Amino acid sequence: MSKQKLQHMNQSQVATLLSEVYSGVFMMPRAVTLEIKEDSPRATSQITLDGDNPFFKWHKHVFPGVMLIEFTQQLGFVIAKEVLGIKGLPFMFQVRNVLFHLPVEQDDTIIATTSLRERKRHFLFFDSEIRDLNGNLIMNASFCGAGK
Repeated sequence: MSKQKLQHMNQSQVATLLSEVYSGVFMMPRAVTLEIKEDSPRATSQITLDGDNPFFKWHKHVFPGVMLIEFTQQLGFVIAKEVLGIKGLPFMFQVRNVLFHLPVEQDDTIIATTSLRERKRHFLFFDSEIRDLNGNLIMNASFCGAGK
């Protein structure tokens, strides 16, 4: 049986952790809850995408799917840096099995979850999903990356 520990990161902590790569609107997580388990750490973040977000203006009032993928990958980055202690910049290089089930519109609140499925040496394999507040599945995907 694996032990579980919860760790909450506020917006400032997340910004500091992701600042070497992301800034401004490209940094999606505002606060992150990490469920740290020996075998499968998981990061969860909730965000409300208000109409002031520039992606809505650029993308006909529907939030772009590629930014949803980016959101889940940023949670993978948090796991790699904060839980696994990876130094430097983990590199995400393959996204697989992406399915979009529902659109995200202005003022929707979404909950993204990314879990480490497997680690093989320097390779990290993640599963992710995004749901709305009613639990409806918006997107799910798998991705992998590498880091030391």
